Amino acid sequence: MNRIASADGKTVTWRSLHPVGKFFIAIFMVVLFEGAIRKWVWGSATIPLLGLRDFLVVYAVFWGILYRYFDIRAIGESILIFWTLLVFVWTSIQMISGFQPPIVGAIGFRFWVLYLWFALLCARALRWKDIEYLFKIFALTLLFMVPLALVQFMSPPTSFINRQPGGADQYIFTVTKDIVRTTGTFSFTAGYTIYLSFVTPVVLWIMSGGLKGSLSSLLKLFIVGLFFVGALISGSRGAIMTTIFFTGMWFLALVLANKIPKISPIKMLFGLVGIIVLLVLIFPVLERSYEANTQRFENAAASEDVSKRIIRMYIGSDETWDQFSIFGYGIGAGANASRSFMPATSNGFLLGENEIDRVLNEGGGVGLILALFKWLVIVIGLLSAWRIFKKNNEFLPLSIWLVIAIQLPTGTIIGQLSIHAFVLLLLGLGFSTLACWQTEKNRRQGLIK
Repeated sequence: MNRIASADGKTVTWRSLHPVGKFFIAIFMVVLFEGAIRKWVWGSATIPLLGLRDFLVVYAVFWGILYRYFDIRAIGESILIFWTLLVFVWTSIQMISGFQPPIVGAIGFRFWVLYLWFALLCARALRWKDIEYLFKIFALTLLFMVPLALVQFMSPPTSFINRQPGGADQYIFTVTKDIVRTTGTFSFTAGYTIYLSFVTPVVLWIMSGGLKGSLSSLLKLFIVGLFFVGALISGSRGAIMTTIFFTGMWFLALVLANKIPKISPIKMLFGLVGIIVLLVLIFPVLERSYEANTQRFENAAASEDVSKRIIRMYIGSDETWDQFSIFGYGIGAGANASRSFMPATSNGFLLGENEIDRVLNEGGGVGLILALFKWLVIVIGLLSAWRIFKKNNEFLPLSIWLVIAIQLPTGTIIGQLSIHAFVLLLLGLGFSTLACWQTEKNRRQGLIK
């Protein structure tokens, strides 16, 4: 096969990073900063930036085809070819039936198919050192993202730093009257929340000893601290609860695998002093955050049943199942990007809050296949990552698949642009870690260079 050589065991730099890794960073950076451009620079940049991002994905996929990274005989490619044809035919039937206009069908194809091919390309091209380099980049983004969110958190809702796309007259989401739900560089609170989930594997891996030699111990401690502060000031119950959950799963995995690292007294003392200093410095923030989050959790508990909401997130609402149609109501019709193209008389339930509702309402029978296939991917990915951790004491794949296991079935992937991008980019990394682990294991054992 005519493939460009991947990174070897040496430390990867930008020059030696695999081209697919460079595509990945380019896409990641567009997702990271498109909200900032829309809020503070160019309010009408949505379509150009989305077009740029999708162009990079399409170009990368065609690049992978050109350099023969895809093999139609492999199971991954066979499944994706079948899925691509199925979604295309199903969407065509829906359009002929008048469920959605062609532009909405194209948007749906983008959400349901396009980025999956890039995820598969990552699995076919990226190698372990490339992934480590990407993780380093992700970790460093916390150095500006959390301080920005901190400024937003401490600033009044009407300040320039907290403006939304469209100007000062746009609605600002708040935790309490004077405290905003932080957005970071994103245009909406969901973007910042999914960003925290995206970088969670990086933080968990650092806590497990990752990025040795790439970042200093002090910087890694600072990055971990910033991550937890970023979750506390997010104003998002989901971000806070998932951060606690993932940290608990990290510790449980260490216990079950008997892999709890031994820390020297000096390092432990150094870490404790660093944590105490950080807590002292941000005490006013913590106090303000505690009051705001307490009020938000109390208000939410009084207005909704949390257990019922979680159940709906995984199996769908009663309304969805009552209105279920085998042909669905239009792939792409539930995406936020499709709202301006749908008829004014279209049913509002298609814009349901939960991913499972949108999948079933849009795709019908095909949506049900997608929902079930997600769980198959999660089970295979988690079991494979757990075996790697248990046998080889390597936590990186498991850190990714723990987050995928939550975000893939519950994140509004086919509806919200930032969530769609971050979850499928993370899925590409998850596939990559499983695909390249055996080669990395052989390299560590000196069997290959």
